Amino acid sequence: MLPTIQALDVMSPFDLWTFDYDYRQSLATSADHLAEAIERRAFGKRRVDIVGHSMGGLVARLAVLRRNLPMVARIVTLATPNHGTISGEQLNLLGQMTTLGLRRLDPVFPRASGIMDLTNANSIIRNALKEMHKVEPGRLDGKTYVSIPAQYFHTKRQAGDRLPSMLMGSVSLGRKLLNMISSFRVTLRPVHDGIVEERSNQLHPAPVGSSNEGAYMQSRDEAGSRMLHVTHEAAEACDHVTVVGSREVAVLLRAILLADSLDETGVDPFLEEPKGLVSFRPLVK
Repeated sequence: MLPTIQALDVMSPFDLWTFDYDYRQSLATSADHLAEAIERRAFGKRRVDIVGHSMGGLVARLAVLRRNLPMVARIVTLATPNHGTISGEQLNLLGQMTTLGLRRLDPVFPRASGIMDLTNANSIIRNALKEMHKVEPGRLDGKTYVSIPAQYFHTKRQAGDRLPSMLMGSVSLGRKLLNMISSFRVTLRPVHDGIVEERSNQLHPAPVGSSNEGAYMQSRDEAGSRMLHVTHEAAEACDHVTVVGSREVAVLLRAILLADSLDETGVDPFLEEPKGLVSFRPLVK
């Protein structure tokens, strides 16, 4: 997404930095590396916002929970499985047994731990929140959170519609074949991007049974003002891969980073397009 953002405005007020990580290592390891990279950069009193795509959003959230990073002000998660990619209700009994078995083998295959963490993201975040609250309850003070989904697979999508990317086409086909020939079934409920359901992406309000940063804010009203789930109409044409190349989503992202408040009043002035294309939705149905 970096080239897309840079192409928006050569006079952009941001200094852009990238952080790369090994997706096969644990989320906690990647989060610690990100926190260390931010600390080494010595930003001083400058504000730091983190934008993470897919697993990167979880890495960003964990970095703030595991380390005191007062310079970080806003965390934006783009097509991120904030509540895990595959929930318990999406797996039949064999699927759950297989997942648990792989977790037990995790020390034997340490390079795959990041992938397995995605199926358990909800618990990982919940435990990190509990530990943070015991060590330093004020670590989240002043921080705001935004979730942005990709929504290609929605309820009005036709089976013969051309997929945005070959990779997601292969993933979708593989999932269908697996469900046909095996008792291991993985189903995704619309709206989703081919990998992540929007209900798994949304940070606020959190789905029943999940836990996120909003639960550790002083009140529901405070969580409502510091957490936002927002999307652009263009996201309906984007899957998990192509969303990072969407100019419209990049415009929305830029507006979110420039906004002082996470609502229409704060974000709208920085949008280039008609306001009706952006939805500040309180709930994913």
